[in-house]
Amino acid sequence: MCSLLHASRQKSKTEGFDTLTINRSKPNAPVFVVKSFIMLVKNREDNTLIQVMNSEELIDPSKESIEGREKAGEEVQPTQNFPKSQLVFPSGESLPQCWLNPDYQS
Repeated sequence: MCSLLHASRQKSKTEGFDTLTINRSKPNAPVFVVKSFIMLVKNREDNTLIQVMNSEELIDPSKESIEGREKAGEEVQPTQNFPKSQLVFPSGESLPQCWLNPDYQS
């Protein structure tokens, strides 16, 4: 069954989510489009939620900051850089060390 599927992934930086299109290799087969969720983190300094614009920046330990948008009010906020050292998950849990420290060894 897996050989019948072809997946292509596109990033949409302006919309803040990935689009995954799955096509069956047979003609007339349905096409599925899956949009992933928006990832949020929290600024530990002021407890504001931040929409992560590129999840790969968040998990890359060589990046010290991420591009994101504060989630404040109804208006879409401009993107800005946030130091990863100030970010936590919305639950308050710290980000994993393997996302923050390029020298981390498990």
